Amino acid sequence: MLELIDGIDLELQDVSVKAAAYGAEQAGGVKELTDTEQAAEKRLYLAHRRWELIQYWRRVSSLCKRIDTALTSLPPEERQLIQLYYFDRVGYTEISRIMHSSERSCRRQVQQVTTQVASMLFGPFAKEQVMFVS
Repeated sequence: MLELIDGIDLELQDVSVKAAAYGAEQAGGVKELTDTEQAAEKRLYLAHRRWELIQYWRRVSSLCKRIDTALTSLPPEERQLIQLYYFDRVGYTEISRIMHSSERSCRRQVQQVTTQVASMLFGPFAKEQVMFVS
């Protein structure tokens, strides 16, 4: 994300808008933009795109911090369960072997912890929205 913003910054530096010298370019009745108008339009587009990316990056960054805080607040065993299931993509059978519990117990624990994290991130009504498909 930051690379995109930096790329736009560099492109903005390359796009300069010349002062309009009226009468120097023929534009009477033509629907095409003059070079000056094209450069100005590109500069406006890039500046707006840069602003959009920065806003998006701020939202994603804030959400990542909230997720990190929620996961850090979990007890180590629950954090390991989430790590294995969501980040390492380990199945319930393998998790049950690692955690020394039944597969059914692992499924239930993953659902409970996920609901708990959703409540931490999105409020108490989020647990009603969490849906699991096994």
